[in-house]
Parts: sequence; C-alpha cells; structure tokens
Amino acid sequence: MESRQILLQGLAGEVFELHGVVAEDVHKLKCIAARHCNLPPICIRFALDGRVLEDDEDLHCVFKNLPEPVTLTLYVSAESLYSNLTSDEQARFAALRDLQLLGKRGDNRAVAAVIASVQDLRQGHTQKKGRLLACALETLSIIAEQGDECTIECAAALLHGDVQLQALACLQQIGRGNPKAIAAVLQLLEATWNTVGSEANVWRAGLECLCILSE
Repeated sequence: MESRQILLQGLAGEVFELHGVVAEDVHKLKCIAARHCNLPPICIRFALDGRVLEDDEDLHCVFKNLPEPVTLTLYVSAESLYSNLTSDEQARFAALRDLQLLGKRGDNRAVAAVIASVQDLRQGHTQKKGRLLACALETLSIIAEQGDECTIECAAALLHGDVQLQALACLQQIGRGNPKAIAAVLQLLEATWNTVGSEANVWRAGLECLCILSE
C-alpha cells in the first residue's frame, strides 16, 4: 500500500500536514487525522472539490491521478454525537467523552443535548445511570458558559442524588456568583449538616464549593 502526503485545510484556514499516510479508506484516514488534530474521528468530515467523502470510499480511487500533496477540506460536525446521546449506554458514554474532547464552550446546542440526555436518564433505569450522569455533569462543566442558567438548574437538581460531588464540581465551575447556584448549595449544606461518612464528605465539598461560588 502506497503512502501519501495529504494537506487538511480547516474551514477557518488552518492547515494540517499528514506525511507518509497509509490508509485504505476514508474512515482509516479519519482515525489518523483524529490523532493528529486531537478530534473525535466520528466528528471529522472530509470534502474534495466540494464533494463530501463517504467513510467506505477507497482512497486509491479518490486520489487517482491527483498530484501530491492532495488537499482535503476538513470540517467538524457534532450531529452524530447528538443522536448518540439518546442511544444505548456505550454510545452515550462515547458521545459525552467526544463532546469533552471537542471542548467547544458556549455551544448552546451541545449543552441542550447533554441536558436533555440528563433528563432522560433521570426518568429511566439504566444500569449505569450514575456513571452516565457523572459523565454528563463533567461534560457540562467543560462546554457550558459561566453562569449558564440551564446548566446550573440541571446540576442543582442532581445535588440530592447519587452524583452529588459531580454536581457540586459542575456548579463550582460554571456557577460563580450565581444566586441560584449559591441557594442550591446552601440547601444541600443544611440537609447534610452534622452527618458522618460519605454525607460528611459531601458537606465538606459543599462548603468548599460555596466559598468559591461566593467569591
């Protein structure tokens, strides 16, 4: 299999150079580009002369008679991640981790999709519900903007469940100075006052969170 030199040009004008690329099809090229660009492979799209390439296309046919280096347009789409957030547990985990990797803070559609997934999980009875909720809160702390009201309400609603520490961490990240976040943590502190064991740990974490929120 022959190696190739490929230039990936992003929509913002950035260029990534791939040297000695050995890949049979577009999907394998996406995996190589993902490692180089630090992007989830599922979010990568390639276009050549205005045509979007499909995953199963043979690169030998795609690049036939084209001089090197071949230039492909690279753009990122999170559409598949949004649909996976309502899929099975494994797909949800992967989608949440990929959204963290994208790290697009302030992406309202991504935030809304994660919150919708949280609401769906709270109503369901999946085996890994706690882990998924914890991962969702971690994702929100990365992609939501400071003071995002919907995220604050979502995290506050989880302060009295199985993911209290993760909910506090999320509020601590995006709720500084927010009255709703402060009120929610105060309510938690009242409920866990004079407790022992794991609840005492929650109380200490809540107190630390309150200090940061009140700065």
